[in-house]
Amino acid sequence: MVWGPAEPGAWNDDNVWAPDVFEDEGQYYLYYSANMRIGVAVADDPTGPFVDVYDQPFIGTGHGGVPFLAIDAHAFRDDDGALYLYTTGYHPFSFIRVFTMVDPVTVNEDWTELIGPKFFGWETFINEGAWIVKHGGVYYLMYSGNDVRIPFYAIGYAMSDSPLGPFVKYERNPILHVNWEHEFYGPGHNSAVEGPDGDLWIFYHTKLNPGQNLLRRVRKNRLRFTGDGQLWVDIGLGPPPPFPVDDDDQDDEVEPTDDDTGDGDAATGDDDDSTASDDDDDDDSNGCGC
Repeated sequence: MVWGPAEPGAWNDDNVWAPDVFEDEGQYYLYYSANMRIGVAVADDPTGPFVDVYDQPFIGTGHGGVPFLAIDAHAFRDDDGALYLYTTGYHPFSFIRVFTMVDPVTVNEDWTELIGPKFFGWETFINEGAWIVKHGGVYYLMYSGNDVRIPFYAIGYAMSDSPLGPFVKYERNPILHVNWEHEFYGPGHNSAVEGPDGDLWIFYHTKLNPGQNLLRRVRKNRLRFTGDGQLWVDIGLGPPPPFPVDDDDQDDEVEPTDDDTGDGDAATGDDDDSTASDDDDDDDSNGCGC
């Protein structure tokens, strides 16, 4: 364990989820959600131990210029060295905002709202779980919508030529969603990282069954771009027609039921297809989509 909840009565004593670790000049910063607010802790090593920077929330309920609730922090460094923090906020429905940062533990409090939910579509009242991918000079803001407890939780994205927006949502969202035939339920709250082969990979969770619950597993698949710059997830069902793919790496397709993930609990390293050990993924996330 690299960090744990504080003593009972502290602001961060329970409901802990959604970690994001960011390296800066040899220091590692852990952003986390706790009791619907965001904290930040620091360590000299990615394995911790992480120590809280503040004895109060970093973002939320009066801190960081945010009077309301806050979860799902994601730190992003642009090519010019500028730092940004993307978070989920509420007023009362969830939306995604961005802060410019002085340093990894200091935000400028004049945050910008980027995207919010389309109430009568697949997102319902929720936009959360932001992650930025930069490709070809374009910023792709990936996000999750709908209720994390049900199979219709899904992933979409928006595009901009600036990390501060404005962002325009992709008209064919969601790009990763329920597939009943393959028992693929509620994909969401993703991150993305470049692998050793140079390919881009998306990590996310899905539900173990279609019931209303928080039983989940972790998956990974390749994240690709079409010839005209649109983003898609290669789960082994071919590219999204009618777009051509701008690379020829088509041999490593992943079926949704296999997903090349070791479908396991990140804490235990469980690398089988058993749901028994994955039951540990059931957390009290308040529907956050972590």
